[in-house]
Amino acid sequence: MSLSIAGTGGQLCAPKCGAGDVCPQDLPHGDVVKPRCALNVGAEKYCALTCYFGKCPDGAACKFSSGAIVGYCVYPSNTSSKALGATIIDKEPVPMPVLGTASNSGASPTWNISVACESLCQPDPDYSRTSWCKHKDRGGCCVEVNPSWDNVPGWKHMTDFCDKLCMPDGPGKLAVCTPPTEFASLAARDPLDAIDKFYEGNPAECSERIGNWDEAYCKPVLPSLVV
Repeated sequence: MSLSIAGTGGQLCAPKCGAGDVCPQDLPHGDVVKPRCALNVGAEKYCALTCYFGKCPDGAACKFSSGAIVGYCVYPSNTSSKALGATIIDKEPVPMPVLGTASNSGASPTWNISVACESLCQPDPDYSRTSWCKHKDRGGCCVEVNPSWDNVPGWKHMTDFCDKLCMPDGPGKLAVCTPPTEFASLAARDPLDAIDKFYEGNPAECSERIGNWDEAYCKPVLPSLVV
């Protein structure tokens, strides 16, 4: 299905979401992100490639619609296009309960760090080769899927969450992020609670904290009074 997203000036070929909002994972050449169930056309849901720092398949560009903090990989529109207009399912960050698994009781979902790493973070091979990445011993670094979260209240910790608690599951741009073995069973309510627990158990890592946000278990660095 050829779809267009208002404000992006482009269009994309979008398959329907499957059962459980699953999307096909056969990726186009040059792709470094994976499809997500992200668009509505009437009552139907469609898959799209959400993007980070412009990383899209060859020929596509990362564009943001008005009000969205997640970008979409779109191709240039042509004058003869008959693409249908699509609306975005989530214009705000995905609510944390969605990134969970059903509890044994079948009631409300519980937060799952593996799902969060895969859904909210992605590997960055280029960044991983720089001196800024401190996790070369575990295959490189993961980064948040959208840099705009650095400026969204309540989400400024996401860069640090992806860096400290997620890692690439393999080499190359088509890997996904997964928690290191020591954090795979971390019980938390959401990414902020998870990163709080990380610093509670690893206070020495506070000096490596990323981002401008208040961490409960890291003392703020006070300005020197020495003149």
